[in-house]
Amino acid sequence: MSTLKLHKSGAGKYVILENDSTKKKILVSDERAGFHKEILRKVILETNEQWKCLGGGRIKITQDNIHIYGYSVDFGTPNESDVKSIIESNLDSLENKSITYSIGEGY
Repeated sequence: MSTLKLHKSGAGKYVILENDSTKKKILVSDERAGFHKEILRKVILETNEQWKCLGGGRIKITQDNIHIYGYSVDFGTPNESDVKSIIESNLDSLENKSITYSIGEGY
């Protein structure tokens, strides 16, 4: 699984997950998830591996921008350096969109 899996457009929730055995960290978003834990469950079912949620928030994707903000009531605010590291290591796949962050702010 790639370290970054984003929905195509609009607003959605995201989580930072860490694989229990490999310690690999991934960021996964879903515009249809009502709760952050739904994304965690989906990844566990897709990979048949155990993952730990390190926090989450919201992502709004427009034609020109990806805005990462907020926090997860269930899992808390993710480590900002983890979020930025995953996003920045995948810039080539983000179609030259600008990236803005307000991690932990807003809900």
